[in-house]
Amino acid sequence: MSCDTSTRSMKPLGTVDTSFLLAENRKMPMHTGGLMLFSYPKGVHEAWLHETMSSNSDPDAVQPPFNQKLVWPLRRLGLPHWVIDEDLDIDYHVRHSALPKPGRYREMFSLVSRLHSTRLHRDRPLWEAHIIEGVEEDRFALYVKTHHSMIDGVGAMRMLRACLSSDPNERNMPAPWNMPRPRRESAEAPEARSAVAATAG
Repeated sequence: MSCDTSTRSMKPLGTVDTSFLLAENRKMPMHTGGLMLFSYPKGVHEAWLHETMSSNSDPDAVQPPFNQKLVWPLRRLGLPHWVIDEDLDIDYHVRHSALPKPGRYREMFSLVSRLHSTRLHRDRPLWEAHIIEGVEEDRFALYVKTHHSMIDGVGAMRMLRACLSSDPNERNMPAPWNMPRPRRESAEAPEARSAVAATAG
């Protein structure tokens, strides 16, 4: 994670979220992952999936917090801050995999297990998305990995629900990284902040 003394679009990370960064190590990563399995719409196959991926690969369309990375103050005196990543590499974050035929679920879960075992790069926005095609029964999958300091589990579920539709004909839903972040109650609720302030005098 880099250090930065500028103030460009800086948003401080809360103490609770910072604790996820400080507690993280190789044996205890602090990211969560979600695996979603989809059937192709009727009449379309891999070409539609590739077109959908391409239409969601504009780095300028990526929304917070997916376009933000963490920087520490000079000499790490204080909490890290979120800043806009002006050099966001969408191809690094959104990746494509294809299972070997017949694309059994066992191979899919093995791939996702390997993807989930690696830690997120601290010098980049703390997320990855993997589109997995070639799943048996004419399906494909989306695996999304995000860091706890970026978005909590409840917020991630709300975001994913907002990206999905029960209507199979509605095919222009935005990708998770192109959705605005759902509002959430801060981990440091007003009561907690008041208690801290009272303790500090």
